[in-house]
Amino acid sequence: MDVEHYEDTRPDEDRNRSAGEQREVAGTGDEALPAFDGSTILLVEDDALTRQAFELVFSYYGAHVLSAASTAEALVQYEHATPSILVSDIGLPDCDGCVLLRTIRAREHASGTPMPAIAMSGSLGADANRRAHAAGYDLYMVKPINISVLLHAMHNLLERRR
Repeated sequence: MDVEHYEDTRPDEDRNRSAGEQREVAGTGDEALPAFDGSTILLVEDDALTRQAFELVFSYYGAHVLSAASTAEALVQYEHATPSILVSDIGLPDCDGCVLLRTIRAREHASGTPMPAIAMSGSLGADANRRAHAAGYDLYMVKPINISVLLHAMHNLLERRR
């Protein structure tokens, strides 16, 4: 499927179902995966196809997705909404993903409630993991990412926050 030209061809009755109802109808066997109805995900990923794939998956599971290709875009999205969770690539073109989270954490300081955050990277090294945790990320995941593991991790972090 060409993600850039994806068109929702489902009948209107299927499009109007909740995420949970859609999974039941689809019979995909992934009913154990969590739904994110009501959650807003700030997704930061510079690779367009990867970003679009994550957007489709997160939307399928009921999340509202704020999407950004850079740190600058992410900060604009953050200022105009209240994300429930951040899922961000570390290797961004304009600024390191660790700097992004440090900036967000400084802005959150006034509210006192830190947003859960998951870092993604192609780097397997322990140094990258340490840097991400030092910046305030709750979890560091190495690409390619198992989407089921990511969805469960996101759900667990959101549940801890509630």
